[in-house]
Amino acid sequence: MSEKELVRLEAGEGGVATLILANASMRNAITRELSAQANRVLERVAGDRAIRALIVTGEGDESFCAGMSLKDFLELRPQAWKLYQPGESMLDWWRKLRELPQPTIAAVNGWCVGGGFCVLHACDLALAADHATFSLSEISFGSIPGGGALRAALELMPQKAAMFLILSGQPIGAEEACRQGLVNRVVPRAALRAEARALAEALARHPWQILEWCKRTAHGLRGIADRTLAIEYETAMAHFVASARPPVEVDTRLRAFRDKRYKPGIEAYPDEDES
Repeated sequence: MSEKELVRLEAGEGGVATLILANASMRNAITRELSAQANRVLERVAGDRAIRALIVTGEGDESFCAGMSLKDFLELRPQAWKLYQPGESMLDWWRKLRELPQPTIAAVNGWCVGGGFCVLHACDLALAADHATFSLSEISFGSIPGGGALRAALELMPQKAAMFLILSGQPIGAEEACRQGLVNRVVPRAALRAEARALAEALARHPWQILEWCKRTAHGLRGIADRTLAIEYETAMAHFVASARPPVEVDTRLRAFRDKRYKPGIEAYPDEDES
């Protein structure tokens, strides 16, 4: 009997691919099988230079990710270690998603609950459909958010906003989630996929080397508490990228900007080296 496909990777034009959590009958909840498949798919994505940007979303339009499957959790509670099989666990694929060299965009198409926050947190950018709902409901079951969901809320949101979700268990809507920093933008439900693709295509037009090293530098900076050291690290990385792995002639872009032939962030500069 073949394994049910719970994680689907759809390749598109312009270097954009979409990773779909395909467990809609369970609101795209995370099971052991889904985690094992997500780990394998993300390993493929990481090594595929044809993929320049990745969209992450849920199957259907009801749920992005409903967190960990309670059915799995209750069944495996006496043997909880099985939830954390090295290389196949939810913690592993959240880490792999976060560490992808490609920029990632969460397209939140409905419920984002519990472990869904970890998926959201692992992505670089996020758009939400206007009907999306965000919740950390663990306190309602006499538990605390685990696996990284609590940390995700505290890192993505102001402390008091995060504590409201953690302590109350009450959900918030997409507009409030945007105001509190969980997502970059709210879009109409029917336009979510198109808006996410447009953003991904805009990112994919940049040289892949710069996209990768922007991500690496940003993640590295988060681990440096001292401001002066952080600025020195950032500066060193900028010089390293310019000298060791130059995707384009930087001076060419600067001159083009000076001569009003290039608008950074508005008018994408054509790649001069796709290798």
